[in-house]
Amino acid sequence: MRTARTVLAACFLLIALLSVSQSQDNPKEWNDDQVSVAKEWFDGLGYDVMRPFVRVATGGWSRRGNNDPVKEFRCGFLQAADDSTFRVLFSDLTEQEFTISPRNTEELERVYYEAADLKEFATAALASAKDPERDTWDRFGARLKERTELFVLARACEMAGHATTADQLYEHVKSLLDEGEDSVRAAIRKDLAYAGIWKLTLLCGDAAIPRTTLQAEFAEFLKHFEGTEYFDTAKEIHDQLAVMVAEDEAHHLADWDDMTTDEKVAELIYQLRDQNAEQWSQPGECDIFDDPRGDESPAGKLVDMGFDAVPKLIDIMDDKRLTRSIGYWRDFVYSHHVLRYGDCAITILSRIAGRSFYERTYTNGYPLKDGKGSAIKQEAAAWWDDVKKRGIESVLAEGVERGDRNSPSQATQLAGRDPRRAIQAIEKGFKVAEEDWVRARLIDVAGNLGLEIAGDFIRDQLLEAEGLQARLSAARVLTGWGQPDGVAAMIAEWQRQAWKDSKDDWGRRDVIKGLADYLLQSGEVEAGKAVAAGIAELSVSERLEVVDAATDLDGKEVALDGDFGRVIEDMLVGRLDDTARTSMSGSRYDWSFSNPPLADCALFALGHLWPAKYPGKPASAHAARALQLVRAKNAWRRSRGMEPLPEPEVPEIKSADKEVLEALWLRATGDDPGDALDQLRKLGLSALAFVGGKLEGHDTEDAAWKPLFALERELSRVVRDVKFDAAGVDGADELEEALTDAKGEVLDTSRLESLLAACISKLPNGAAGFVFDAWRDNDGSGVTIDVSLKPGGPAGKGWDYSMIARLEDDGLLSLSGGSVDSVLREDDAFKELRKPFDQIAAAGPRVAFEVSVQVACD
Repeated sequence: MRTARTVLAACFLLIALLSVSQSQDNPKEWNDDQVSVAKEWFDGLGYDVMRPFVRVATGGWSRRGNNDPVKEFRCGFLQAADDSTFRVLFSDLTEQEFTISPRNTEELERVYYEAADLKEFATAALASAKDPERDTWDRFGARLKERTELFVLARACEMAGHATTADQLYEHVKSLLDEGEDSVRAAIRKDLAYAGIWKLTLLCGDAAIPRTTLQAEFAEFLKHFEGTEYFDTAKEIHDQLAVMVAEDEAHHLADWDDMTTDEKVAELIYQLRDQNAEQWSQPGECDIFDDPRGDESPAGKLVDMGFDAVPKLIDIMDDKRLTRSIGYWRDFVYSHHVLRYGDCAITILSRIAGRSFYERTYTNGYPLKDGKGSAIKQEAAAWWDDVKKRGIESVLAEGVERGDRNSPSQATQLAGRDPRRAIQAIEKGFKVAEEDWVRARLIDVAGNLGLEIAGDFIRDQLLEAEGLQARLSAARVLTGWGQPDGVAAMIAEWQRQAWKDSKDDWGRRDVIKGLADYLLQSGEVEAGKAVAAGIAELSVSERLEVVDAATDLDGKEVALDGDFGRVIEDMLVGRLDDTARTSMSGSRYDWSFSNPPLADCALFALGHLWPAKYPGKPASAHAARALQLVRAKNAWRRSRGMEPLPEPEVPEIKSADKEVLEALWLRATGDDPGDALDQLRKLGLSALAFVGGKLEGHDTEDAAWKPLFALERELSRVVRDVKFDAAGVDGADELEEALTDAKGEVLDTSRLESLLAACISKLPNGAAGFVFDAWRDNDGSGVTIDVSLKPGGPAGKGWDYSMIARLEDDGLLSLSGGSVDSVLREDDAFKELRKPFDQIAAAGPRVAFEVSVQVACD
């Protein structure tokens, strides 16, 4: 007895077959040789697109802001189906098998498929591809170019009898050929080679796929893509797999306990083929020790074997056999490298030896990928000869004494073998070290030797070491030993702003954060007072580091209910008026943010450290956030015996004459509306509440009411107030006039761009940039524009910019930024705001939004 699912699948197939003979919408023979040759070649790849076209509920879902979650669907060609599973080929030529969900599964997570309309789907895909204003974010990280996906849909449509649709798709594909591409076949072949090598490289990292299967997949690739950019890569991997498959067939695993040491090392080296590490950050690297088995992985066990493993590790440093570990520059482009035996051997020996044999020169470097396996092998062999000749302690001591990047790790190795020799070598290496971080790390290693052995050295470096990082490390060591010297010394460093010695902005910020962390986590009142007293003199990014250091006190062994806590609380409250925007995006705990003012960061810190006293995370709407800030200040003022500040008043929008409004409404909703809508529009915010009240209960999709709902949205974007701050900048009258002219007007995409263009073209010579904020709260009070100029004048280094758009329900809509040479003077400088602002304009009239643009000379 056949199930309903099987019958449904059969029906889909019958429909597809019948459509060939019965659904010719404009049959004609395609005579274009370019496309005919491409079709013939594509058909030889074996993809079956003459299958029922289905819509798949994948079981995934997404949510934007506070909106309801949206179920994820994909469309593709049903390849196989039974009672419990089905397999689908998608238009990007990826194939996936799904398990059908039980009936009681929550709808959002339920997996199933249903019939879909291929022609409708393909037509929509073509329209999207032709739309110059579309959001292309959904193609971010796509492995197959859109033109080849359209070609796949065209071929499927042609086979299903939708000839006109197929012709239109083919024609568009031809228009997408790049310069130098002479045929459709060459274009889609290149695209499929790129997607194919990417797919196959990732399969190498799947330990569940047998090497025999991988070898067959690569052989198929070689059959179709000879002469393409990735053919040689595929050929080399295929040939290595062939060697490894033969080794797998011949391999015999003996009892571990019966093996000699050499046999154990050889067996572990053989097992490196299954070392299955993952990369966790990008840019970053695939650390082979991040295998789920940890120290029990082959690499981990080889480290445990220590010097017994060294000779055989050196032997394989140029070995190109494959592991199951994949590294990459970014996971959204093909930049992937299958780590080789040699890559692993070099990393393992580095850990055993306490020194590096390979230094990256770019963010996607690996020894064998860079062709350095043989050279490193020679270097490692020379090192090993030296070890055998002089002994490992002597070699380690010499390495520590060099004071280079390898010295700290070699000091750690030596400390475990001979602590007193280690401190002697550390003292020598410290004197010649040129980098502050190396000196700091050597101090950390010395700290592990204990007070008796390293005490005098650490105390000397607390005051005398070159570089604040090293002195700070000495202070941390002393504090860890229970010695009181460190805090007083670091208070003095903070008060003299020792970080100013650094010319590196990022390094300076790291030092400030480290110093603030140390002082605040000491819990000492004088340390807190010193940090609080110096915060106003820091840059905004440096002030942020201090606020973050205070936020991080949560969970530390620091009492926040006494005098020290009062100092930190006072410092953070003092930042609640700090309107300077930070240059960071991300999330902390339950707060997501993008370039927030420092005041918001301080507000969050107060709520995080004293949740019963202060508001929680900053609100998204300006009015609500302004109220939070005042209430936070008042909570502090009451606790200090001070009078509270008045809370901000909700702007009062006076309504227009009700009789006039009623008369205009009757005309606007009658048979002859005339100019009634324009008259209501001219009344601006004074008509908003009235119009909104009249529209309650009506369907926003009702064609008769759509113009009135559009009117309400326009009225909600009328500019109520324009604030302008040009303190310290002369000659800003023309810009101020251009901005204030917007008062009473509707802020639409065009006006937003013109106002921003005015900020650029009318920026006074004495200004080094500007901040433009436009926002609407959810209280019906219209839009506020707030522009402030940065005094100082251009320094001639170039300009940085950032653009942000947020919508209360959807969160961050757009975030972009970078550097420009001409203060964004190009014609379409602000085009990235068009689509998000169109989305803002289409949102409900009481949904808060914000647009913020910053342009500043660096």
